[in-house]
Amino acid sequence: MLLTEYFNGTLDKPVASYEVSGWFLEAHRDEYDDVKRVSLIVDNVVYDTLTTFYQNVFKAKYGDRMTSDDLHTTFDRTPTAIRKQKYKVKRKLKEAGL
Repeated sequence: MLLTEYFNGTLDKPVASYEVSGWFLEAHRDEYDDVKRVSLIVDNVVYDTLTTFYQNVFKAKYGDRMTSDDLHTTFDRTPTAIRKQKYKVKRKLKEAGL
């Protein structure tokens, strides 16, 4: 779910809503800090773990919701190769505490 939210661009949406109002941000500082922390961890893991090519594959898979057949046709990678990268990212996220 984190990857879907990350590649859809919805992981950072709560951050923007907190930043709209100063008093709201101060009233919910802990939640804001937690959302920022998670967003930063996911961002770092994705950029440190995946090559640019696989970042594009994941954007298509999670952001654009392409099917496995479409991913295979577009990127010329088997579902197994894509799944290996997904598990690699998930392992790194787990190691990072998410």
